[in-house]
Amino acid sequence: MSKEAVQKASEVKGKVTLLTYLRAYGYFACCLTWITAITFFGLLLLVFPCVLMVRPFSRRWYYTFVNIIMGTFYMACFMVSEVGPGIKVHVTGDELVPGENVLLLSNHKSNVDYMYIWSLFARRDIPNCNASVGTFRAIAKRELRNLWIWSMGFKSMGFCFLSREWSTDEAHIVKWLGAIKKDNLPCQIVLYPEGTRYTDAKKPNSDEYARRMGYRPYENELLFPRTKGLVLLYREAREYIPCVLDMTVVYTKNDEILKGSLLGTKALWAVLMGNIIAPGLTDVHIHIHRHPIDQIPDESEKLTRWCMDVWDDKDKLLSHLKQTGSFPGSPIPVDEAHIRRTTIISAGLLTVVAVYGSWMFLIYTKFMFGYTVMCMVAGQMMLVKDDPEF
Repeated sequence: MSKEAVQKASEVKGKVTLLTYLRAYGYFACCLTWITAITFFGLLLLVFPCVLMVRPFSRRWYYTFVNIIMGTFYMACFMVSEVGPGIKVHVTGDELVPGENVLLLSNHKSNVDYMYIWSLFARRDIPNCNASVGTFRAIAKRELRNLWIWSMGFKSMGFCFLSREWSTDEAHIVKWLGAIKKDNLPCQIVLYPEGTRYTDAKKPNSDEYARRMGYRPYENELLFPRTKGLVLLYREAREYIPCVLDMTVVYTKNDEILKGSLLGTKALWAVLMGNIIAPGLTDVHIHIHRHPIDQIPDESEKLTRWCMDVWDDKDKLLSHLKQTGSFPGSPIPVDEAHIRRTTIISAGLLTVVAVYGSWMFLIYTKFMFGYTVMCMVAGQMMLVKDDPEF
């Protein structure tokens, strides 16, 4: 380590005083309380009434309402992922088509990746940020259902939870996509072909698997993609989704790339603690390549090869960023003032809902407790079954 680096590290260490820790944990407590409150009361007072009174009669109208509600929630979360900690999002690559149904493939760097996919869709669809971001639907591991309040919100939006047993997951994905197409719902479907979040511990096993399959390991922090789910999604959604978006995401502290050992769950702590304590996430770099669906091969083996080529290109992009500090191509122009304004308005609206819900609990405790139990039971029955229609 150079003398300059040692001096800089000493200066940073000196700034981490007891007051700094108190500020960080105070910020964390406020963020967690606020997010939990707007999630709980947003579900209770906005989403569940739609589940109980609209969904049984019109799924189309149900998702129209819920898209706006959840889009408002996602936009409000930018207070935590961007505005509060001062994190800047940089988007480069191909020009995007506003409001377009897409299948998005991405490397999986940390457990805050979802937040910055919301950022991408919001920047693509100005001024209709809320409604567009609300059409975000992910294919996720079943363990996320254990998050209780948040899992109910995700399921109300039509997330597809998988058990990682292909014998059951294949039929579930087909049924899930069939429901989307049947109701002609707008959708931004997100898939992580790597299958799991990157960690340093997973890299050697992934590289060994790549060698066994006849491919070279990646130089940068990428895991070898699994293509079985992609092939199925492509086959079932080809006529409904006009393009596939290839997204590459990297997190940096100024010009320093934050590697796997500094990310993972630590990225979430950095965001929730307002960047007051390391790792000091300052920038999120996103590169987008848009692939029209008619330019992607439809045979399974060729589609698998295409996915491998996409990941090879990701490896080159990451090397380029490592050398130059940015992805190639011009930044996609974005009205950041509109994003910030919409974020503040969305956060304000949901805060009002949370305050009103809290007041209702204080004044009408028994009624609200009974209403909450009814909503949770009904929501569990309608939304979180082992193999739901949607």
